[in-house]
Amino acid sequence: MSDLGGLLGPAAPMPVHQQATSAPRHWVIGFNFLIDRLSIARLMSVVGAALDASCSGITLCISSAGGAPDQAFYVFEILSRLPVPLTTHNIGITQSAAVVLFMAGQRRYCSPGSTFLMHATTHAPATGSNYSADQITLTAESITADDERSVSIIAARSGQSVADIRKWFRGQKLRTAQFAQQHGLIDDIKPLDIPQNGRFFQVTL
Repeated sequence: MSDLGGLLGPAAPMPVHQQATSAPRHWVIGFNFLIDRLSIARLMSVVGAALDASCSGITLCISSAGGAPDQAFYVFEILSRLPVPLTTHNIGITQSAAVVLFMAGQRRYCSPGSTFLMHATTHAPATGSNYSADQITLTAESITADDERSVSIIAARSGQSVADIRKWFRGQKLRTAQFAQQHGLIDDIKPLDIPQNGRFFQVTL
Protein backbone atom coordinates (compact mmCIF):
# COMPACT_ATOMS: atom_id res chain seq x y z
CA MET A 1 0.00 0.00 0.00
CA SER A 2 1.10 3.57 -0.61
CA ASP A 3 -0.26 7.07 -0.87
CA LEU A 4 -0.26 9.86 -3.40
CA GLY A 5 1.76 12.28 -1.29
CA GLY A 6 4.80 11.96 -3.51
CA LEU A 7 2.71 12.27 -6.63
CA LEU A 8 0.47 15.16 -5.65
CA GLY A 9 2.75 17.07 -3.31
CA PRO A 10 2.05 20.77 -2.85
CA ALA A 11 1.50 21.41 -6.55
CA ALA A 12 -1.55 20.96 -8.76
CA PRO A 13 -2.84 17.37 -8.81
CA MET A 14 -2.66 16.73 -12.56
CA PRO A 15 0.68 14.81 -12.59
CA VAL A 16 -0.96 11.86 -10.84
CA HIS A 17 -2.59 10.94 -14.16
CA GLN A 18 0.80 10.71 -15.78
CA GLN A 19 2.55 8.68 -13.09
CA ALA A 20 -0.01 6.10 -11.93
CA THR A 21 0.63 3.51 -14.63
CA SER A 22 0.37 0.15 -12.83
CA ALA A 23 -2.43 0.24 -10.29
CA PRO A 24 -3.86 -2.84 -8.60
CA ARG A 25 -7.35 -3.92 -9.44
CA HIS A 26 -9.15 -2.15 -6.59
CA TRP A 27 -8.34 1.34 -5.34
CA VAL A 28 -9.13 2.54 -1.79
CA ILE A 29 -9.10 6.33 -1.45
CA GLY A 30 -9.01 8.18 1.86
CA PHE A 31 -10.80 11.54 2.11
CA ASN A 32 -10.81 13.37 5.46
CA PHE A 33 -11.20 17.03 4.57
CA LEU A 34 -13.85 19.69 4.52
CA ILE A 35 -15.54 19.81 1.14
CA ASP A 36 -14.30 22.76 -0.87
CA ARG A 37 -13.02 23.41 -4.37
CA LEU A 38 -9.45 22.33 -3.61
CA SER A 39 -10.23 19.14 -1.73
CA ILE A 40 -12.70 18.02 -4.39
CA ALA A 41 -10.22 18.82 -7.16
CA ARG A 42 -7.62 16.64 -5.43
CA LEU A 43 -10.14 13.86 -4.85
CA MET A 44 -11.24 13.84 -8.47
CA SER A 45 -7.61 13.77 -9.61
CA VAL A 46 -7.11 10.52 -7.72
CA VAL A 47 -10.38 9.10 -9.07
CA GLY A 48 -9.24 10.03 -12.57
CA ALA A 49 -5.94 8.23 -11.98
CA ALA A 50 -7.84 5.11 -10.91
CA LEU A 51 -9.89 5.18 -14.10
CA ASP A 52 -6.81 5.82 -16.23
CA ALA A 53 -5.24 2.75 -14.63
CA SER A 54 -8.30 0.60 -15.56
CA CYS A 55 -9.16 -0.24 -11.95
CA SER A 56 -12.11 -2.56 -11.47
CA GLY A 57 -13.57 -0.64 -8.54
CA ILE A 58 -13.07 2.16 -6.04
CA THR A 59 -13.75 2.36 -2.31
CA LEU A 60 -13.94 5.91 -0.98
CA CYS A 61 -13.48 6.04 2.80
CA ILE A 62 -14.82 9.29 4.24
CA SER A 63 -14.52 11.25 7.46
CA SER A 64 -15.70 14.80 6.82
CA ALA A 65 -17.62 17.52 8.65
CA GLY A 66 -19.10 18.75 5.36
CA GLY A 67 -18.51 22.00 3.55
CA ALA A 68 -19.70 23.64 0.33
CA PRO A 69 -22.96 22.21 -1.07
CA ASP A 70 -22.12 23.21 -4.65
CA GLN A 71 -18.93 21.14 -4.55
CA ALA A 72 -20.80 18.20 -3.01
CA PHE A 73 -23.36 18.29 -5.82
CA TYR A 74 -20.57 18.48 -8.40
CA VAL A 75 -18.73 15.46 -7.08
CA PHE A 76 -21.94 13.47 -6.54
CA GLU A 77 -22.97 13.88 -10.18
CA ILE A 78 -19.62 12.53 -11.37
CA LEU A 79 -19.02 9.77 -8.82
CA SER A 80 -22.53 8.36 -9.10
CA ARG A 81 -21.93 7.81 -12.84
CA LEU A 82 -18.50 6.24 -12.84
CA PRO A 83 -17.97 3.32 -15.25
CA VAL A 84 -16.68 1.17 -12.36
CA PRO A 85 -18.37 0.18 -9.08
CA LEU A 86 -18.03 2.78 -6.31
CA THR A 87 -18.30 1.89 -2.63
CA THR A 88 -18.42 4.62 0.02
CA HIS A 89 -17.49 3.91 3.65
CA ASN A 90 -18.04 6.26 6.59
CA ILE A 91 -15.05 5.64 8.86
CA GLY A 92 -15.63 8.47 11.35
CA ILE A 93 -18.09 11.28 10.73
CA THR A 94 -20.07 12.10 7.62
CA GLN A 95 -21.86 15.38 8.12
CA SER A 96 -23.76 18.04 6.20
CA ALA A 97 -22.58 18.28 2.55
CA ALA A 98 -20.43 15.17 3.03
CA VAL A 99 -23.61 13.10 3.25
CA VAL A 100 -24.32 13.98 -0.39
CA LEU A 101 -20.81 12.83 -1.32
CA PHE A 102 -21.32 9.62 0.65
CA MET A 103 -24.59 8.83 -1.12
CA ALA A 104 -22.76 8.58 -4.47
CA GLY A 105 -21.75 5.01 -3.63
CA GLN A 106 -23.63 2.11 -5.17
CA ARG A 107 -22.69 0.23 -2.02
CA ARG A 108 -22.44 2.16 1.23
CA TYR A 109 -21.01 1.05 4.56
CA CYS A 110 -20.31 2.49 7.99
CA SER A 111 -17.66 1.53 10.52
CA PRO A 112 -18.98 0.75 14.04
CA GLY A 113 -19.38 3.94 16.04
CA SER A 114 -19.37 6.25 13.03
CA THR A 115 -22.11 8.86 12.77
CA PHE A 116 -24.03 10.99 10.28
CA LEU A 117 -25.42 14.51 10.57
CA MET A 118 -27.93 16.14 8.25
CA HIS A 119 -29.08 19.72 8.79
CA ALA A 120 -30.37 22.77 7.00
CA THR A 121 -27.85 24.79 5.01
CA THR A 122 -26.41 27.84 6.74
CA HIS A 123 -24.91 30.99 5.26
CA ALA A 124 -22.01 32.92 6.79
CA PRO A 125 -21.62 36.35 5.13
CA ALA A 126 -18.11 37.69 4.82
CA THR A 127 -17.21 40.36 7.36
CA GLY A 128 -18.17 43.78 6.05
CA SER A 129 -20.44 42.44 3.31
CA ASN A 130 -23.25 44.66 2.07
CA TYR A 131 -26.51 43.18 0.80
CA SER A 132 -29.47 44.62 -1.06
CA ALA A 133 -32.94 43.21 -0.51
CA ASP A 134 -32.67 41.35 -3.82
CA GLN A 135 -29.38 39.77 -2.78
CA ILE A 136 -30.84 38.64 0.53
CA THR A 137 -33.79 37.10 -1.32
CA LEU A 138 -31.43 35.33 -3.73
CA THR A 139 -29.36 33.97 -0.85
CA ALA A 140 -32.47 32.63 0.87
CA GLU A 141 -33.66 31.02 -2.36
CA SER A 142 -30.23 29.46 -2.93
CA ILE A 143 -30.20 27.98 0.58
CA THR A 144 -33.66 26.49 0.04
CA ALA A 145 -32.62 25.09 -3.35
CA ASP A 146 -29.50 23.48 -1.86
CA ASP A 147 -31.53 21.85 0.90
CA GLU A 148 -34.13 20.56 -1.54
CA ARG A 149 -31.48 19.09 -3.82
CA SER A 150 -29.72 17.41 -0.89
CA VAL A 151 -33.01 16.00 0.38
CA SER A 152 -33.90 14.69 -3.08
CA ILE A 153 -30.53 12.95 -3.49
CA ILE A 154 -30.67 11.30 -0.08
CA ALA A 155 -34.28 10.22 -0.59
CA ALA A 156 -33.60 8.73 -4.02
CA ARG A 157 -30.53 6.80 -2.90
CA SER A 158 -31.92 5.59 0.43
CA GLY A 159 -35.46 4.76 -0.65
CA GLN A 160 -36.94 6.96 2.06
CA SER A 161 -39.60 9.58 1.44
CA VAL A 162 -38.72 13.22 0.84
CA ALA A 163 -40.97 14.13 3.77
CA ASP A 164 -38.99 11.89 6.13
CA ILE A 165 -35.64 13.20 4.94
CA ARG A 166 -36.81 16.77 5.50
CA LYS A 167 -37.49 15.86 9.14
CA TRP A 168 -33.91 14.65 9.50
CA PHE A 169 -32.70 18.11 8.42
CA ARG A 170 -34.37 19.82 11.39
CA GLY A 171 -32.08 20.67 14.28
CA GLN A 172 -28.62 19.20 14.87
CA LYS A 173 -29.11 15.49 15.64
CA LEU A 174 -26.38 12.91 15.19
CA ARG A 175 -27.55 9.72 13.48
CA THR A 176 -25.95 6.47 14.51
CA ALA A 177 -24.73 3.65 12.30
CA GLN A 178 -27.76 1.67 13.40
CA PHE A 179 -30.11 4.48 12.34
CA ALA A 180 -28.33 4.69 8.98
CA GLN A 181 -28.76 0.96 8.39
CA GLN A 182 -32.41 0.95 9.41
CA HIS A 183 -33.21 3.83 7.05
CA GLY A 184 -31.33 2.81 3.92
CA LEU A 185 -28.38 5.19 4.17
CA ILE A 186 -26.01 2.22 4.36
CA ASP A 187 -26.05 -1.43 3.41
CA ASP A 188 -24.18 -2.71 6.45
CA ILE A 189 -22.12 -1.79 9.52
CA LYS A 190 -18.61 -3.15 9.27
CA PRO A 191 -14.97 -2.06 9.50
CA LEU A 192 -13.20 -0.82 6.39
CA ASP A 193 -11.76 -3.68 4.34
CA ILE A 194 -8.74 -3.08 2.11
CA PRO A 195 -8.51 -6.00 -0.34
CA GLN A 196 -5.38 -8.15 -0.40
CA ASN A 197 -4.56 -6.90 -3.89
CA GLY A 198 -5.84 -3.39 -3.19
CA ARG A 199 -3.94 -0.17 -3.00
CA PHE A 200 -4.62 2.71 -0.61
CA PHE A 201 -4.21 6.36 -1.56
CA GLN A 202 -4.67 9.28 0.83
CA VAL A 203 -5.98 12.48 -0.72
CA THR A 204 -3.57 15.29 0.25
CA LEU A 205 -3.85 19.07 -0.03
